[in-house]
Amino acid sequence: RIDEVLHRVNCLVEPIEEVAFDPFDIRKMSSWKMVMQEFKTDVQAIEREAINFIDHSFKTLRSSSAAFDLLLKFKHIRSRDAINNQLMKKFNDILAQYCKE
Repeated sequence: RIDEVLHRVNCLVEPIEEVAFDPFDIRKMSSWKMVMQEFKTDVQAIEREAINFIDHSFKTLRSSSAAFDLLLKFKHIRSRDAINNQLMKKFNDILAQYCKE
């Protein structure tokens, strides 16, 4: 599942790289806006999928210690704000798992 998402992220730039027009031509502004809107839509879809994956992963915790370590590592990875915010909400899931252990 992660590999599929990574592949989709890597493919995000293809429509931008392969435009059949000069993106700097002011007469093609509407075409460029369409390309960028599709890019933003794809980014949002991938972001939602990543958040769902994070939610599912933290609901099935086996070790609060390992999950906490993972969460701390994520803090040092540059990612989108929505994903970072979702990760920070996972402290409660980790504490709940800790209480079960």
